[in-house]
Amino acid sequence: MSEVWNYLENFYQGKGQYKVAQLFVDVFKEHFINTILIEEQLTDISKKVHKLKNLGYEFKDTMITMLIMVLLPDSYALLR
Repeated sequence: MSEVWNYLENFYQGKGQYKVAQLFVDVFKEHFINTILIEEQLTDISKKVHKLKNLGYEFKDTMITMLIMVLLPDSYALLR
């Protein structure tokens, strides 16, 4: 487990801080679109959140749920 953590830590240090910042931007500024399957978009968001969690950033399930509700396209408005 420590090998994985060391790899992630090395990967995201220095210039990697930009990558971490970009992950946050991607997660919070993402918008789902109707032309791509919702499952694919949810998987993409989940992967980004998982990367941030592995780096020590905390995301509560309720926070992720609210984020997804806000990002849903208008065609999913009934779920909001």
